[in-house]
Amino acid sequence: MELGVVTFLLDGLRLLAGEVHMIPGIHGHIDNLRLELESIYMILKEAYTRQQSNTSVSPWIRAVGQLAFEIEDVIDKYKLYAARQSSKPLRNLISFHSIGKQIEDIQKRINDIRQIRERYREIISSQAQASSTTTSIETRQFPKVACLFLDDPQIVGFVEPANQLVSWIGEPISMTAVISVVGMGGTQRSRIYPSRFGKLVNLETLDLKQTYITELSSEILQLHRLRHLLIYRYDFLNYAAFGCVRGFSVHGRIGGLTTLQKLAFVKASMETRIIDDLQNLTQLRKLGIVEVRRESGEYLCLSIEKMQSLHTLSITSESMEEYLDLNTLSHPPRHLQRLYLKGQLERMPRWISELQNLVRIRLKWSKLSDDPTEALQDLPTLLDLQLLDAYTGSELLFSEGKFKKLKILEFNQLRNLRKVMMDNGTLPQLQKLIIRSCPLLTAVPIGIDNLTQLEELYLHDMTETFINGIQKNGGKYRRMVNHIPIIHSYSLGSFTNLS
Repeated sequence: MELGVVTFLLDGLRLLAGEVHMIPGIHGHIDNLRLELESIYMILKEAYTRQQSNTSVSPWIRAVGQLAFEIEDVIDKYKLYAARQSSKPLRNLISFHSIGKQIEDIQKRINDIRQIRERYREIISSQAQASSTTTSIETRQFPKVACLFLDDPQIVGFVEPANQLVSWIGEPISMTAVISVVGMGGTQRSRIYPSRFGKLVNLETLDLKQTYITELSSEILQLHRLRHLLIYRYDFLNYAAFGCVRGFSVHGRIGGLTTLQKLAFVKASMETRIIDDLQNLTQLRKLGIVEVRRESGEYLCLSIEKMQSLHTLSITSESMEEYLDLNTLSHPPRHLQRLYLKGQLERMPRWISELQNLVRIRLKWSKLSDDPTEALQDLPTLLDLQLLDAYTGSELLFSEGKFKKLKILEFNQLRNLRKVMMDNGTLPQLQKLIIRSCPLLTAVPIGIDNLTQLEELYLHDMTETFINGIQKNGGKYRRMVNHIPIIHSYSLGSFTNLS
């Protein structure tokens, strides 16, 4: 499984390395990741072909696989940053810095993996012989040929490439092809894949991110080897809006694609019974679903309980006014690491406090009346918390000894928030604090001066009273933030360095 992922990510890194050469500071990181991943791929391929006869390398394969998924997150975030860079460069400085930090963290983990790989190489080479059954991996890229699958008689000149593409992907089953079809960014078409589409029997990855495709025909159901189905587009002009992620719908029963590991972002259409079909996709590691109605909540929870390999879960309600009903989930996926909930919640689902491996949670437009941090404060691995219009109360309290691992904390559009209190001994590892568009918050959190590890404080569209309170010369609360190396304020396109 992880070998295909690494292959897919290598393709993405090769393309990305060619796209970022004009932006200083990021190209070197991307190229280093690519080189390290190339090296990892070679030993991983060797381990992959021998794992049936020597299970001692399996933990290493899983570790590399998990890292590969995290690299993909960084790639997606960077592409989003690059697309927005030209329109709002000042506002995107934070995004750029955050991406750089993530890449540096991944680089360190890759180095750790590299240090132990020689031990596994010895384990592999010491085997008497490899398994008689091997898997051949071949990756082919098809820049600008995605239009071959558009049902448009006006497109001409692609007959031979189309036949070649189908013949390549239709090779014997012993050949596993990881295909990345790219180059559709400019198409305005909303629907794919004439009968030719159903012939791609060995297709494992269909990646149509940042295209205008919103519908798939029923031929997709013939691709029983498909593992990654990624079709969505970010609306950059309204990125902070509720419906900024545009998903896709499928004509037919998607439940037959039982090998799927990644599915994003599928529309929860009642007519196509997507919610019911999800219960068959038990191998999913990543699920993104949009336009979920309140009445679908119970059935969605039943399906999620069967996805015990799930690492990333993103659920968006049908509208900002629609409630997400997720309270009936009694056995959440035990390996869940990333949780994104967009839509109103009557209360915090109880099962969230059981997620012992949760690393990141985003609560957006939840509009909770009770303090959501109470359900999150004891999670042992939580590193990243964002609250965007998630709380309607006036005070937040971070109690002593809580949030022991949290490194990134963001308050965004908490319009009734007047006071944040941080007890001594809370948030001991916090490195970055972001406060954005909280109009009634007139001062920095009480106790922020006790956060000795805090390195970055970013302020967006905060009131003049708030900013004046931490000015370098005479700010009322300046002494509370003097220990923070980086303090930046952004407002109406302007940037102020308060460091």
